[in-house]
Amino acid sequence: MDPIEEPMDETRPWAEMTQTWKGTLSHYHRHCHGEHVEALVQETADAVAQRLRKHLSASPYWSEVSDARLVAVLLYLVDRGALRRVRTGNGIIFEAQPDAEDWARAQTGLKAKLGPILDLIAAVRASGSSHSQA
Repeated sequence: MDPIEEPMDETRPWAEMTQTWKGTLSHYHRHCHGEHVEALVQETADAVAQRLRKHLSASPYWSEVSDARLVAVLLYLVDRGALRRVRTGNGIIFEAQPDAEDWARAQTGLKAKLGPILDLIAAVRASGSSHSQA
């Protein structure tokens, strides 16, 4: 399942998505307990609802996609190392790595959706700035 390009079946178990994780989240693929993946997805969905959607509202792509798609792409970017999940006293936030945009531009598989991916990275940076000012 490619979270960026493939049509997303919202009824699929999230565990299937973990099969594509090859980086920092790859250990979730080996989990015997589905509730760990569900907790990761729920924390990510909460962060989307609380922090990212307002920063993505002007994006033609992200304003139209489901939260499930956004969660899948965020976790893909975390897995590949472009973003980091950071636990704070207020839940999970995402931080973009300093070279996240360069990394995205170098990925041939992301070329078709490079604009939306860069918008998402910018939103993560903006939400991190507003979080640190709060």
